[in-house]
This record gives sequence, structure tokens and C-alpha cells, in this order.
Amino acid sequence: MPKTLSVLSLGTRRDAKHWYEYAAGHLGYEQNVRVISRRPSIDDIRGFFGQTDDWLFFGGHFVDLPRPQLYNEREDCRVEFARENVRVQVGAETTELVKGRDFRQHERVKCVFWGGCNVSTSEDTVNTLRGLFGARHLMVGWKGKTGWEVLFSLMGGFGNVPPHASRDFFDRIRGGDTDLEAVRLAWMRTALDTDWRNYNINNRLSLIEPNGQEWIIRDGAIVRGRRF
Repeated sequence: MPKTLSVLSLGTRRDAKHWYEYAAGHLGYEQNVRVISRRPSIDDIRGFFGQTDDWLFFGGHFVDLPRPQLYNEREDCRVEFARENVRVQVGAETTELVKGRDFRQHERVKCVFWGGCNVSTSEDTVNTLRGLFGARHLMVGWKGKTGWEVLFSLMGGFGNVPPHASRDFFDRIRGGDTDLEAVRLAWMRTALDTDWRNYNINNRLSLIEPNGQEWIIRDGAIVRGRRF
């Protein structure tokens, strides 16, 4: 079975588009579902969650109350996450996607990239997302505020000249080296190699391995964080 990737972005973000193109080109994965829209339809979102991909990217605003949820700029499109289902709202229309029936993205996903603030801040939210997508995936998220520019930089969107990293994330895993340990080190080392200047983002990175071990950056080093 070919390795595939899909993206769901509630907004026309440059980082989401860049991830979709560069991940496929650098890793040799097949592009599957591309939903990048200020307000996608319920059918678009249902189609995304009904797939079984290896890598996923989510873009949009993120909050964790009352349920962990991704939403768009106008706040008229939301995706709420629970361990056994996903609730989708677009305007006045709503639907629930049940895990194992309408929701299948837990079946073989290996990496989930979150382009939204505070995805990894709350332990309850992390446990909910790990429960929904399965504990065997690598979760790349944030403990605090971020922005599309941050991910765009890490993925080489601004080029490889200062203040951006001399080697971006995709360059470090070029050729299909997608062992999860290699992915973890590539992501973290790219962040360390980036000069964030007055906007220090390193203390907000959170990468959680399938075994529940979180990795963070502290005092210029990659160290263990929480354990889930």
C-alpha cells in the first residue's frame, strides 16, 4: 500500500499548502485529500476523516474548552474532538463522525502535525487526541501561541538563510527517512538551528512519541518533558 498524506486547514494558510507539497515531494508520499479553505463544507471534512493516511496536517485556531476544537477565522466552522468521535459544525449544519465508521484516520496514521496554538498545553487535550488518533502516532504540537509563519519557517518556506535554519525539516528527512526517531530529531534540530530573535518559540514546541514521552527544548538542548 502506498504511503499517503492529507491536510485539513480551516483557512488558506501558506504553511498548510507548503506542507502538502513539500512532504509529498521530499518523502515520495502520495497526496490524498487537500482541504484548505476558509470555510470547507461538511462533505469536505467528512471526506478527509474517512481516509486512512500515514501523515496528517491540521491548520486553524485551536482551543480546548468545552472540547478540544479546531476552528476558522470567522468562527463559523468547527471540528470538535473526542476519543470516540468528531463533531463538525459548518454554519447551522452539524454532524458527528464516529470512530471506526465515519472516522478512520486512526487506522494507520504515523505522524500528526498541528498548526494551531496550545494543542499540547492541556494534558487532557493531549490524552483525548492520542486516544482518538491512536497511541502509535507521533504528535507534533505546541504549548502556547504559535503562528503559520513559525511552521512555514521550520519547513523551509522562507528559504535556508538566517534567521531561518540552514537546513529545514524536509531537507533533513529528504529521501524518505521517516523513521519516527528521525522525524523527531529533524524537527527539533531544525528549531534549534533557527534564530527566533525576539520571538522565542523553542520553549513552546512539544513533540510526543507513540510511547507517550514528550520532547521539548530547554536551555538550548532537546530534553524529555512530560510522560503521557
